[in-house]
Amino acid sequence: MHLTISIQDAPTHFNDLPVRVALVHKKLGNIFSDQNTWQVEITQAPNRKGELVWQGDTVQHHGDGRRFIYFTWLDQYQRQFRRLKLYLDHIPENATEVRIQGSMPKDGSPACSTAKLI
Repeated sequence: MHLTISIQDAPTHFNDLPVRVALVHKKLGNIFSDQNTWQVEITQAPNRKGELVWQGDTVQHHGDGRRFIYFTWLDQYQRQFRRLKLYLDHIPENATEVRIQGSMPKDGSPACSTAKLI
């Protein structure tokens, strides 16, 4: 499945320092996008127990089986200071495009924790 992910309202500064958000790819590392939009390929395939699970070079997972696509916020020195997880079970069935909120609602700082679909 081809999925387009857009991060809306992503801050470019935090505490007066430049910041960027990147998609985490298992083989390629951090992938940046000038438009904060990424296209990923994900598939469903059986795991060792025979259960259908999401897989792909951008799909990460917890020990409890939850699958997510991971974004990281980096400062000007390429140090990670926040992370954002888009859980695949939050995406509507048959969706080919999703938009997620890039900033925290209270202070406009870079979003962290679980991504909120918009």
